[in-house]
Amino acid sequence: MKNIVYAFFLTLLFLLGCNNTEKGNLSILPNALKSTENRVFDSYFNYVENISSADIPLNKCIQRNKLCEDLDFIKKVVDNPDLLYFPATLWQLNILRRKKGWEQQVPDFTKEIQKAFSNNIIINGEHIQSIFLSAYEYNPTMELLDVIVNGLSNHISRIERDKINIDKEVATINNLDLLMENKIMFFATKKTGDPVFQNFAIENTSFFYEEAFKNDLRIMSVMSNGISEGNLKLLRTEDFYKMALGIRGFYELYKETGIEDYLKLCEDIAMVFNSIFNSSEVDIKIVDNINLLSQSLVILALYDLSKSLDNSFLETSEEIYQNVLMKLESLYPDIEVLNSEDGMPNESFRLFYYLLEYEIRKQNES
Repeated sequence: MKNIVYAFFLTLLFLLGCNNTEKGNLSILPNALKSTENRVFDSYFNYVENISSADIPLNKCIQRNKLCEDLDFIKKVVDNPDLLYFPATLWQLNILRRKKGWEQQVPDFTKEIQKAFSNNIIINGEHIQSIFLSAYEYNPTMELLDVIVNGLSNHISRIERDKINIDKEVATINNLDLLMENKIMFFATKKTGDPVFQNFAIENTSFFYEEAFKNDLRIMSVMSNGISEGNLKLLRTEDFYKMALGIRGFYELYKETGIEDYLKLCEDIAMVFNSIFNSSEVDIKIVDNINLLSQSLVILALYDLSKSLDNSFLETSEEIYQNVLMKLESLYPDIEVLNSEDGMPNESFRLFYYLLEYEIRKQNES
């Protein structure tokens, strides 16, 4: 199927246009009349164009429906690990548009990421999950399963070595992103029968539950003393990011283990975000303290929780999603604007990965 994605992108850009009029792009439909899928696609394309260059021609990679032959992908990943989410977002674009033949490109991605493994580039479970799990579920092969299992094994070994050389509490607290790996770890155990993967997830999550959350007086005071504007103002950007990781990771473990304590903590965290985004009385500065990546994680978590707990979480999920889209549409291709005050970029392939994942969830439900 020749140049299928290139033709698709040209058609989409012509019909819908892009938001950045400074670069001469047409804007035929106002954002309010576009579907959320088209809006996130527009923001994604703009982001790719803004960060593309002769040195990193990601826009050409999209047109070719594959990693560029003239792009040393692994070398660029060393400088910018966020690029590891780039192949995953391409996969998602094609899932959403129901294009055929994309599975033929998966081996190309597999080989590139395998190079990263062999070059000792740090790849965590979240990277492996985003790049390979959806691909495996779409087209299960032993090659993809081997990449997942071997990658997770190397990842676990590296973390365990770090724990020997660094105080366990320090090493683990600084690795809160491990909460994002629970799904892939249980998947690996189910496929191989080896309990080491799920045990790794259970041990880390249990530690985070006690040390990073239950012993965090600032966060727990908000949830135990009432969610008031005064309490919410005590929370910093990193606190909201921690809660976003927690609500995603703890819910995944609850689904696998049935431990009610994890579900209860998820509900408590969900109520914090529910209060912030559903109250007209909450200071807008509190919302501004929640970076877009945190909001994207919360969007997915609330979507899932709405099925187990409270349907109002679904409304909050959509409310936050609309807020993220509006923020993205207001950004300009200026490095000072693209980066938030806490040093985390407002835009990233990791962010778009979770936004596109949300669109996939909604499409699967329709």
